[in-house]
Amino acid sequence: MFVFYADNDNDDNIGACDQQTLKDNVDAFQRIRLRPRTMVPVSRIDMTTTILGSPIASPIVVAPTAFQRMAHPEGELATARAAADRNTLMTLSSWATTSIEDVAEAAPNGLRWFQLYVYNDREMTAAVVRRAEKAGFKALALTVDAPVLGRRVR
Repeated sequence: MFVFYADNDNDDNIGACDQQTLKDNVDAFQRIRLRPRTMVPVSRIDMTTTILGSPIASPIVVAPTAFQRMAHPEGELATARAAADRNTLMTLSSWATTSIEDVAEAAPNGLRWFQLYVYNDREMTAAVVRRAEKAGFKALALTVDAPVLGRRVR
């Protein structure tokens, strides 16, 4: 789901079934408070970190996002190049609109993971894993939370 902010009084909220998870997420985000620090030196901030042993420039990464070419003609290709340019991780969605191989070719030095849904056809799943491995993807992000798509009655 791509909802990062929701107004509880707005009928345009997108949620599945009874929308309880949407409500819980909004409630959780409303409990978060930022504590700004002032009067501290900021000329030497270092946000570099590692993720599973791979260095990245900051703890901000690209999560798997499906159907990117619906938003932009270059879709996942542009995202892969941008992530590589910023020295961060991109996780390619199983439902990408660009092939695993083309994404790897667009940013050959970028850190890439592949989001994997395990299909009923296990050989098909294994074939996708082999393609990702051959294309240089370093890890799998196994997704198990979507056995069926949510019912959206609103």
